[in-house]
Amino acid sequence: MENRRCSDLVVTVLAAAVSLSATTGALCTTAKKKVAPKKPAASSSASEIAKGKQFVQADGCMGCHTIGGKGGKSGPDLSKVGAKDKASEIAAKIKSPKVHNPNSIMPASRRPDKEIAAMAAYLASLK
Repeated sequence: MENRRCSDLVVTVLAAAVSLSATTGALCTTAKKKVAPKKPAASSSASEIAKGKQFVQADGCMGCHTIGGKGGKSGPDLSKVGAKDKASEIAAKIKSPKVHNPNSIMPASRRPDKEIAAMAAYLASLK
């Protein structure tokens, strides 16, 4: 009888320890998996920037926006937009301008995401 009580107590203690370990990792003896640091985002290629410039021109963006002293005045000057915004932020504004400025009169782009990314790469290169 005495041995059975001891083994019941040991089982209870071990179960509590396993439960604690599962919750907190306190009894974990395995090495933690190392996570490789993220690589910085690759800069846009010259061909992507060139395509983006073509898309900006084809979509008539300069009818409202100024780039390099040329274009319209009703939209913000984009000549140095890359110094202020990342390409991802620019792409989001091209895709859904009213999300960023509810009073915007700029139409949302209907281009595929890849082409919007190229436009954003071009505009982000303007610094």
